[in-house]
Amino acid sequence: MSIRMLVRLAAAVTLAFALTAPARSADKATYEKTAHEAVKALATTPFADVDGWLAKMEMLTKIGLDYCREVGGKDPKAKKYLDFIVANVDKIKATEFAKFEDEWGDGGSGFKSVGIDTAEFEQTGAAASAGDSVLHPLAALAALREYKKTKSADLLKKASEELEEVLGHLKHLE
Repeated sequence: MSIRMLVRLAAAVTLAFALTAPARSADKATYEKTAHEAVKALATTPFADVDGWLAKMEMLTKIGLDYCREVGGKDPKAKKYLDFIVANVDKIKATEFAKFEDEWGDGGSGFKSVGIDTAEFEQTGAAASAGDSVLHPLAALAALREYKKTKSADLLKKASEELEEVLGHLKHLE
């Protein structure tokens, strides 16, 4: 490889990092803002615009998937766990709220069934936080879907708790 090509490659890599860092910051700010707004909205009576908040949970999930890809790319120990979440997001999303914790919570059967021990990951570490940035909005989504059918206020509280918990995890992500 020529020096000129190496210089171009180095410039391209530097530019790529420069362009993605602000995007991650913006995504994190959007994620935090949306989650805070949702927590506030979920506490209002009557709760309105369920479909709009379902869409916002989908948006949080997409940002969370980017975190999973990023952290999984840097942490070989977490790669299997985070790649599994990315590859199975539709399956996770289809889970009913009543079953969500048992299947996708810490030590959940969905992870155990493929040999993933979520206890390997420190709760305040990047791997657990990246995974939670997907799992908590999906749990909130499941609660909101059920709320739409039943109008049970307890489900709004559960969705809010899921989002409050993930907000604590975001500080462990870049």
